[in-house]
Amino acid sequence: MALSRKEFIEKYKEDRPAAAHFAECISRAYMTGVAFFGIGAVSFHLAQLAFKERLPYSPQIRLALTLFFGTGVAYQVGAKGMKECQAAFMEEEGRKSPPTSGALEDLSDL
Repeated sequence: MALSRKEFIEKYKEDRPAAAHFAECISRAYMTGVAFFGIGAVSFHLAQLAFKERLPYSPQIRLALTLFFGTGVAYQVGAKGMKECQAAFMEEEGRKSPPTSGALEDLSDL
């Protein structure tokens, strides 16, 4: 059973003082990725509509390309944000490598 963000922070606040900041950072990175999915997909779709007569693609292909582009943008932005969160967490914890305890596993379902 996954812990909620508040339960995670309560459980690990003594062992991992940076846990609260890490949980907030991961949530922000995830939501930024979701927002950029929408922004990227809409932008790419509008660009395709502007050049609709020059592009020989069917509407289904244009939609597939739009979703593929939006997913790629979301992945790049989200992955960069999550790497920054992990680096900040390790710096705050005074570590040179990622933590190996179950603390990060509990965050996987947030």
